[in-house]
Amino acid sequence: MTKDAFVIIVVGMNTSWKVPIAYYLINGINTEEKANIILNCFRELDTTGIIIKKLTFDGAANNLLMASKLGANLQYSELKLYFLHTNRNDKMHIIIDSCHIVKLLRNCLGDWKILYIMNGETIKWSYFKNLVNLQNESTYKYYMLLHN
Repeated sequence: MTKDAFVIIVVGMNTSWKVPIAYYLINGINTEEKANIILNCFRELDTTGIIIKKLTFDGAANNLLMASKLGANLQYSELKLYFLHTNRNDKMHIIIDSCHIVKLLRNCLGDWKILYIMNGETIKWSYFKNLVNLQNESTYKYYMLLHN
């Protein structure tokens, strides 16, 4: 019995459409298989005339490793946020879904209650709790998506 789905969706850049083009019901998938599926999708899309410019995914570790397998480098010191398309030799830009990264950070901070920044400073969950309390006590409402 499968527990996950790996779904490939093509989204128009200058139009408002999105179409799922492939899905795989999986019990886990390694980065090499994921990279091969992506490359196969690119090759098939090339035959239709659709030109892929970007690859967007969430910040899960296996997706970051997949990007490395494709030729990108997400290490800060050697950052290369693209890989070359196998058929056209065009740059395929990597975009990590920032909304998902914010959710991951929120969940991590909620679980651990404190995060340490590289310079030694801290981010504490209590800061956000205090901000929500301040907002709840105030007659003014701030435009932040913070809830109890």
